[in-house]
Amino acid sequence: MTFTEFIQANKDANKHYFDADTMRFFRSKLVRDSWNGDGLFITSEQFVGSQGAAPRAWSIRRGNLKTFDVDSVGEFQQYKTLHRARKALAELRAVEMAVA
Repeated sequence: MTFTEFIQANKDANKHYFDADTMRFFRSKLVRDSWNGDGLFITSEQFVGSQGAAPRAWSIRRGNLKTFDVDSVGEFQQYKTLHRARKALAELRAVEMAVA
């Protein structure tokens, strides 16, 4: 399943993770090249409040390929750089491959 197909399936299942309003509210960006079909991917979000914008931070997400739900892996905005998020994602995939 491609990332585009997963996003469409999420919408078709009446989920709202990828809705434009949701993405805009959290100032979310999808790191599309982090998807490899296993359901794992990276997003970044940026909080904006009355004091201005906080630094952008990254999260690892798991998309359920059957229900099309999306959950965080670890803590929300756990990674302060995209490089660290990519490294953690690679390590997570290596562990999951070893277990499978």
